[in-house]
Amino acid sequence: MLTEVTLKKSQVIDSFRDLPEEVTADELIEKILFIQSVERGLQQSERGEVTPHDQFMQELKAMKKDDRLE
Repeated sequence: MLTEVTLKKSQVIDSFRDLPEEVTADELIEKILFIQSVERGLQQSERGEVTPHDQFMQELKAMKKDDRLE
């Protein structure tokens, strides 16, 4: 299960500065979810919860191979 990630208000406000003057609610939610994903990844990395590059590449190749079979 994924751990809950809290965001700093300043992170969210800073990221909103790059948005156009008018945006949809979906665009705002997408932006917040992106920030949350990045923050979660940084926290996992700090805890050493990472996948070694070679292992990731093997898993990616296996997923690509499985997709071709369908």
